[in-house]
Amino acid sequence: MLGSVLPELAVRSIVPCFDGEVVAATFAESIAARSKSRLLLWNTSDFTPQAESATPIPQYQPLADQVECLVGAYGHGLVFLHQDGWICSADSLNFDVEYYDRHFFVPTDWLSTTGNLMLGIFRNGNIVFVQRDELVVIRRGLEHFEQGQSRGNGKRPSLTRTMVSDSAVDAVSSKTR
Repeated sequence: MLGSVLPELAVRSIVPCFDGEVVAATFAESIAARSKSRLLLWNTSDFTPQAESATPIPQYQPLADQVECLVGAYGHGLVFLHQDGWICSADSLNFDVEYYDRHFFVPTDWLSTTGNLMLGIFRNGNIVFVQRDELVVIRRGLEHFEQGQSRGNGKRPSLTRTMVSDSAVDAVSSKTR
């Protein structure tokens, strides 16, 4: 593999995306929860038995550099936690700093803990957050888009009591005994 992947980086996750035409991989300095990860995307056609190297897709890198955490693939797109705290998605044509979709923000207190946050996505598009002994499922979260200007950078809204009681969010706490 060519590019700026250093040998001391460890693979954190690998996800096929964009209808199997691209592989998204996150790398980190260590597998510790708080280590900063780096997302790189490659064309799957570059991985052949004869290939000695592969180069990340350069036009995807500006947005990939803004990805805090890879959530997974859904439909034709890639779902991720943007560095500004929003759950976002983009397909192969819209994986750009100007054109990705912002769906909902993640409350700061979910992100500002010791780094034990795990994210995932189910086949039906529901997103799951696991943090310590808490489990939160966001139902139909990808069906919603930011109001008004939904592309690019924007102001992060405040978490209010009405948003917490939204029926799209189910919170389940499991206490360890």
